[in-house]
Amino acid sequence: SIEAHPRVFNNFYTNLLRAAETGGALETVLERLADHLDKNIEIKNAVKSALVYPIVLVGVAVISIFILLGYVVPQFTEMFENVGQALPLSTRITIGTGEFLRDWGWLLAVMLALAVLLVQRQLRDPHQALAWHRRVLKTPVAGELVLKIEVARFARTLATLLQNGIPLLKALTIVRNTMSNRALANGLDRVASGLREGQSLADPLAKLTQFPAFAVHMIKVGEESGNLSEILLQVASTYDRDTQVTLKRALALLEPVLILVLGAIIAAVIISILVAILGINELVV
Repeated sequence: SIEAHPRVFNNFYTNLLRAAETGGALETVLERLADHLDKNIEIKNAVKSALVYPIVLVGVAVISIFILLGYVVPQFTEMFENVGQALPLSTRITIGTGEFLRDWGWLLAVMLALAVLLVQRQLRDPHQALAWHRRVLKTPVAGELVLKIEVARFARTLATLLQNGIPLLKALTIVRNTMSNRALANGLDRVASGLREGQSLADPLAKLTQFPAFAVHMIKVGEESGNLSEILLQVASTYDRDTQVTLKRALALLEPVLILVLGAIIAAVIISILVAILGINELVV
């Protein structure tokens, strides 16, 4: 009956529950499933919580700069025009930027909204989404974070399926559908082809340039020792911890950089106005 609700029960849950019913270990399977979901939710909440402060900081700073340039700076324009003296270059740039934002700020907002809609449309196209996901993996900090989250999800999901009697090849196909990054998911298709040809799991994984060498080595050890599911859970735990560490390091670097950059922009605007005002005072004296 669970297959009648595909929106609620995807292949992962369906196969787990079917294995539980077949093997008569429903309670054990449900406990493993609950643990699996708890880990996934924990990582998602950690990422969301870590991104709240930078997003709020950037939002408040952008609004402050927009108000400063679009509404405060233009108030000095009439005063500077009556002086009849050439303004410093920095002041002219600041005033020009403020007038542009005041007159054409709505156009920037429309262009930004259109850009967001364009990206969302591209992400719905499989080929363009694949290109975007490859770019994400190549991004210095974000790519490392995404890779660790995906590897942890891959290892934990595969271990959960194997522990409940799902064959490796079928489990790998199910795991492929749970991956958020299309580039990594497509790589698992090549891994599945290698398994059909009689290869081990670690050998085709090692050929994926995105997949970490440490995870491949641990999986190989798990296959050789006959404890693949236990090793996969260890890999998932390791990359969960690495995700937390990467998040903390990224935030430790991002927060001061944002504060310095945004503070420098505001300081430059204020200084450009002060320089012009001081020049007017000297002319009057």
